[in-house]
Amino acid sequence: MRCLTAFLLLSFFVQTQSFSEVRVLAFGDSNTWGWIPNGGGKRFSDSERWSGVLQNELGEGYTVICDGLVARRTNIDGSNTKLVDGSFLNGAKTLPVAIARNAPVDLVILFLGTNDIQLGSERTAKEITIAVQSLAAIATESKGLLYSDYDAPAIWIIEPPAFGTCQIVR
Repeated sequence: MRCLTAFLLLSFFVQTQSFSEVRVLAFGDSNTWGWIPNGGGKRFSDSERWSGVLQNELGEGYTVICDGLVARRTNIDGSNTKLVDGSFLNGAKTLPVAIARNAPVDLVILFLGTNDIQLGSERTAKEITIAVQSLAAIATESKGLLYSDYDAPAIWIIEPPAFGTCQIVR
């Protein structure tokens, strides 16, 4: 699967880009940040996170930028915590800044939506889909963002993993 993803990215950009380096922005929540389940708030190493695996598979000529944040949501504010205002957990508010900060960006991979089902927001799958689509629209409208002359990036969406019944082993 990893090689297939790398091949698809390579094929896409060989056909569409004329410069030597392809910049990929991985924009997501704790899945992108590298949260270790039951790890006490620790994260996987760069090479273990999916964005790091992608970077290693793609190799030279590609830069994968990991912009993952625990508790990030699609287009709604999160809860205020210690020093972090909940509005900074709103992907729609922070995606334009991430694109501008890392410009030029050739591809944005969106991996958001999991936190939109948390208690308090209780969104439906349809509402989350619409929210992710709004993030894609933000990225595709980012040409010339913040005084730059860069084109808007292409968009890929990774949907959150399926939820189902599971058995808790103690």
